[in-house]
This record gives sequence, structure tokens and C-alpha cells, in this order.
Amino acid sequence: PVAEAAAGRRTAASASVAKLVLTEYAQRLAQFATEVAGPAATIAGTLFGPAVPGAPGGGRFGYEYLFRFDGTVSVGASEIHRDGIAAAALGLRPPRSRS
Repeated sequence: PVAEAAAGRRTAASASVAKLVLTEYAQRLAQFATEVAGPAATIAGTLFGPAVPGAPGGGRFGYEYLFRFDGTVSVGASEIHRDGIAAAALGLRPPRSRS
């Protein structure tokens, strides 16, 4: 996706790949940091608020752990992006909705 964007050839499939990779990486990183920091890391702070006393990272680990799942469902669920990527890789058209 980066090479395509640099060459000015960004496609919907490459944008979907970037979305999947980045949102799932952020989710896994937040989970890893929370697990490494231990039970106190589940104390959630706020994004821009003051640090939470006694919480590792001032509560940022807990915040990230709770809110990074959003990226896998916002801007289209990851499963929908995977369907589009598979359709593009196989040269198929995505199925039309039946509503």
C-alpha cells in the first residue's frame, strides 16, 4: 500500500489492507501493553485528562485497551474489508446487497 500511494496508484484494496493492518496492530499493541503492565493496567484514564494515580502509564494502557477495538469495526468492519480485498485479488466483483 505504501509503494502504491507513493506512485499515485492507491486502490480501494490497498486502502483496505492499510486499514486492516493498522487497526489490528494498534489493538494487539494495546492488549500486549496492558498484559505486560499487569492488573493495575486495566484502570482506564482518559485520552487528554490528568494521569490516574497508581495506574501504569497514567491510565493510558487501560484507555487504549478499551478503545482500540473501535478501529476494527469503524470505517467498515474488518470482515467487510477482507471480502473486498479477496474480491480484488481474485478479480471478482463484491456481492450486491439484497435490500
